[in-house]
Amino acid sequence: MEMKPIGYINSLFTFKNGTPRQPSVCPFARGSLKIEKSIFTNPEHSLEGLEEFSHIWLIFVFHKNNAEYVKAKVKPPRLNGKRVGLFSTRSPYRPNAIGLTLAKLDTVSGSTLHLSGIDLLDGTPVLDVKPYIPEYDSPPSSCKNNSSDEKDLKETLDDPGSENQELESLPSDVDQENECIATSSGDDHTNNSEYVKEKIKVPQVEHLDENKHMFDGKAFNQAPENHDCSNEISSNCESQTQSFSSPEVKSAKWISDAPVTKLCVTITERASSQLHRFSKSAINNDFRLKFLDSADEALEAIRAILSEDPRSIYRRQKCEDNLYYFTVDVLHVTCWFDDDLVEIVRVQPISHAQHLKLS
Repeated sequence: MEMKPIGYINSLFTFKNGTPRQPSVCPFARGSLKIEKSIFTNPEHSLEGLEEFSHIWLIFVFHKNNAEYVKAKVKPPRLNGKRVGLFSTRSPYRPNAIGLTLAKLDTVSGSTLHLSGIDLLDGTPVLDVKPYIPEYDSPPSSCKNNSSDEKDLKETLDDPGSENQELESLPSDVDQENECIATSSGDDHTNNSEYVKEKIKVPQVEHLDENKHMFDGKAFNQAPENHDCSNEISSNCESQTQSFSSPEVKSAKWISDAPVTKLCVTITERASSQLHRFSKSAINNDFRLKFLDSADEALEAIRAILSEDPRSIYRRQKCEDNLYYFTVDVLHVTCWFDDDLVEIVRVQPISHAQHLKLS
C-alpha cells in the first residue's frame, strides 16, 4: 500500500530536541500546511468549508524515526522508565510510523492552512486532514438523563386529559452501543452520540364497558380497580435508563498522575537580555522571529516546553551532562537541569550555534 503526502508541515521546530510530545503543551507553537498541487489541480478547492471548524486532525508520518525495528514494550517519558505495551502509548516508534495530532486551525488562506498548538517537526509529511467534530470525536461521559422523560410518561398515562398528546418515549435499547459511543477517527460516517428517540402516540380511549378499553380497535381487560401500575412503570423506566447508561470515559492513570512532575523553569538575567534581542521586526535577520510574535511570547513557549521535561529517558537517567539544547523558531536555547528545576542559561540565534552548523 503506497501513500502520497498531501503536503509538508512548515514548523517552528526544526530539530527533534525540544519538540513537544503533545499538541497541548505549547499553544504558541505555530506552523502551516500547504496542500501540494500534485494532489489536486486546484488544491484550494479541497479546503472549502474547513474554515468553519476550529480544530483539525492531522495524520502524518514520523519521518525522523531512526530505529531499525520496533519493540512490543516501550518506556513513555512520563512513566520515567516503566515499560508498557506500545499500543497503549503514542510512541513514534511503531510498526507503521503514522502519527495523529490535533491542531488549532487559525485561518485558511488559499491552499494553505495556518495552524497553532502543533507538535510537529518542520518538513513532516502529512497524509490527510480531517475536521475535529466534538459531537463525534469526544465520547460522552454519561448519556442524557431520562428522569424527566420518565416523569412525563408516567404523568401522561395517569392523566385522562392527556389523551391524543404526542410525546417522546424513552430511548430504545436497540443499537445502544452505537448511540452512546463516539469514535475518534473524525470520519463523517461515525455514529452520533445523541439519542435516537421514537415517537409514540397515546391513542384516544373509547369506553366499551366498565372493564374494557378499545385501543386501535383492539379490546383488552382493564386492570383491577386497586392495582397500582406506577411501580411497574417506574421499574420499566429505571431498567431502560440503566441499560442505556454510557460507558465510562477514562484514560490510564499515568496520563494525569505521572511519576514525572512538571519542572520549575527560571531564566538567568543574561539569557533574558539575549532573548529580548529577538522580535518580529528585528533589523538583523538572524534575530527576526518567523512564527512567534515577540520575545515575551517566545519565553512563554520555552517555559511550556521545558516544564514538561523534553529530555529522553536515557538522557534523564543515564547522562551526567545536565546541559540540554533545543531550538524553537530562530532561537537556539541552552538550559541546565537540576532535579525539579531547569534554568535557561543562554539564548542565541540558530545561525550562531556551532554544533548545528556541523550537523
